[in-house]
Amino acid sequence: MDDETKIPYNVIDQILREVAGPPSTTLAKWKQQVALLGVCSLWTKILFPVVYSRAFVDYAMEWKRFDSQHLFVTSNIPYIAARNCSKSVKKMSIRTFEASINVSINERITELLQLDSLDWSSVKSLYVCCERQAARVHELESDDILNSFGNIAEGITKAISNVSELDIFDYSRHMFMSKMAQILVNEYAPGLQHLHALPVPQPLDVHFTAELTYLGIGYNPSVENFRLPAVCAKSLKSLKMTRIPETFSWRFLEASLAGSKVSFPCLTTLIIGFQ
Repeated sequence: MDDETKIPYNVIDQILREVAGPPSTTLAKWKQQVALLGVCSLWTKILFPVVYSRAFVDYAMEWKRFDSQHLFVTSNIPYIAARNCSKSVKKMSIRTFEASINVSINERITELLQLDSLDWSSVKSLYVCCERQAARVHELESDDILNSFGNIAEGITKAISNVSELDIFDYSRHMFMSKMAQILVNEYAPGLQHLHALPVPQPLDVHFTAELTYLGIGYNPSVENFRLPAVCAKSLKSLKMTRIPETFSWRFLEASLAGSKVSFPCLTTLIIGFQ
């Protein structure tokens, strides 16, 4: 790029960010983004903070003989550790699904997060998701599954301490992540500015502070007398309630909010989604 200095820096910056796209959460695409850093020093200067802003743990699946599935963990964390640039990471994404619940995969996730050379002090955003499996469900007992996710949550909290944005999405058939969600919410609640939990873990009587401005919650059919704690409402600017059943009525909303003496003095956005 002999003539690159003739182009305003902000224009080059915008173009390269469009070319690279957002930080990927799949290893193959992420490696393609890393390859762009080798073009020249200017590309490296602009794209390095983008490409290395997110670490991820994902699963991959390949089919073996007799239509059996082989699952394994994929992640860019070993590459981040090799370059000693974990302090550049701002967001951590961990995605699993029903069939991946076994000891070896869970241990691998924990090992990745706790590699000796890693420093996750800059991570402020945490995304955790459990996908529903289309095929047959594993044969583990329900308690084993809940404990399995609980172990992952404990590994996360040991490795990452300064989360201000937490997204937890549990699409499994039996809310396998309920214990995990409760551990993560309890651990990070004092510093959270953003919490999106689907479905909402109960109880929510944890130590939220005035920092919380966004709360997204999915209706939890297994929880009786669903309530929002008053402390959640004080500084909220946005409240999103999703997966509300067809039997939802304004009486339910009044019982959940007004009946608990909950007020929203700063609320500007309210979204209610029916299932």
